[in-house]
Amino acid sequence: MESNAPVYRLRLDGSLTEVRASLWVVNESGEELVRALGGDGAHVGAIGILTSLGLKADDAGSAFVAYEAAALRFWVEGLASTPEAWELFVPEDLAAMPGADVLPELDALLEDGDYSAALVLVRERMSGRSAPGSN
Repeated sequence: MESNAPVYRLRLDGSLTEVRASLWVVNESGEELVRALGGDGAHVGAIGILTSLGLKADDAGSAFVAYEAAALRFWVEGLASTPEAWELFVPEDLAAMPGADVLPELDALLEDGDYSAALVLVRERMSGRSAPGSN
């Protein structure tokens, strides 16, 4: 990586059912917000990564958001898929997401439309308890 390559900072906030993310780029001229919509195109790759992880532009186009099932999928799968070079700022209560081993069960519940059970599954795995029916 070149010394003048930008550094991305992803600041996350929300809950299991909501993600609010702001992406910042740090380069030789300082730190600036990367707009989700209407930017200059210099950060299309970084924006593409976030959208591929299930986030979309908020109404103002200045942040990235996900709700309900998309938020759960982001916290469980997407967060771990962000580039290693990015600096992540994650709320402490959301930093201890269950690992990828929960994905098959989570996907099955979400595909069946059982959003409540999916929330219970993730909450139980975060607290270290086994979900009902698991060994």
